[in-house]
Amino acid sequence: MAKKDQLLGWDVSPYTAKVRSYLNYKNIPYGYKPPNAYTLFRKVQPAVGKIIMPSIFRPDGTVLQDSSHIIDVYEAENRLKPVFPSTPQQLFASMLVELFADEWLPMASLHYRWNYPGNWNFIIREFGTNALPYFPGFIQRQVYVRELMSFMAVYI
Repeated sequence: MAKKDQLLGWDVSPYTAKVRSYLNYKNIPYGYKPPNAYTLFRKVQPAVGKIIMPSIFRPDGTVLQDSSHIIDVYEAENRLKPVFPSTPQQLFASMLVELFADEWLPMASLHYRWNYPGNWNFIIREFGTNALPYFPGFIQRQVYVRELMSFMAVYI
């Protein structure tokens, strides 16, 4: 059986959702694994230069990062069912929508994620479960997640 590309990302990452949706739409076989803290620090960071999701590790050793770049690479390799419009005007409009969705909408999502205490329990649970999956819940919530919340708050 041929090895598949491995997508590392968390379900709460909109960019991971973008890549997963693309791969599913194109019927591209891949493995999906939410990376834990160890994987982020020992695999993703050395390969990419920082802790970031999504990242794709390919069997040939290639590592892809950034959802738009990932889609561009796969689109060049898989010409059936193209996701980019064929006319220049539609392509330009499509790229503007992607730019808005990738660069501006995340500011709103991060604002609502981190600035409304009603959302904290959900996001703390999700980040803790993904980062420290084998630890008890109270450790997930207290140790790692508080640091991660401080780290992520700078993006608001």
